[in-house]
Amino acid sequence: MKELVKQQETSLDHPLIHQFNSSLPREVNIYNQAFLILDRPIVKAQRIHCPTEHELALHFATTGELEGSFTCLLDTYKKDISDAEKSTFLSLYSESMNILLGRFLSNLDSEFDILSALNAPHSITRDKILTFIKKTTELEKYSFGYTLISNFKEYDCRIIFTQKLNSGVSNV
Repeated sequence: MKELVKQQETSLDHPLIHQFNSSLPREVNIYNQAFLILDRPIVKAQRIHCPTEHELALHFATTGELEGSFTCLLDTYKKDISDAEKSTFLSLYSESMNILLGRFLSNLDSEFDILSALNAPHSITRDKILTFIKKTTELEKYSFGYTLISNFKEYDCRIIFTQKLNSGVSNV
């Protein structure tokens, strides 16, 4: 019974959680156009909440010792983004997540010798995310959050990392 409870914990004491959290940048300046501030540390998740219709989704695959994927969801609920601003904002959001995840993976490499590469981001639809969520029973899931600040507006970003159960680095 103790073993079952231990497996279900979302503890911050898990070795990979410790490595992830110490590698997360606390703040990131994105070319003085935006700032990312760590809002929630990484926790091991039991399930992934479905995205809302107000969340913009980006997907990044990783290769190497940390093989899996990052899904970034930016909440635009009650935020007005004009059509003129939309293209620039989406580019800024994509670049922000790219820089954040690149620094995170670089820190993992320099601090813990976990070498991984991040593939180029691509947008994904809510339907694809819902299909993906149904398949997550076969995956280890981790979640963390940042606040993206740009043009005096704050946007909540939740970031989900998934990898196959019992894949390399999770057994550290």
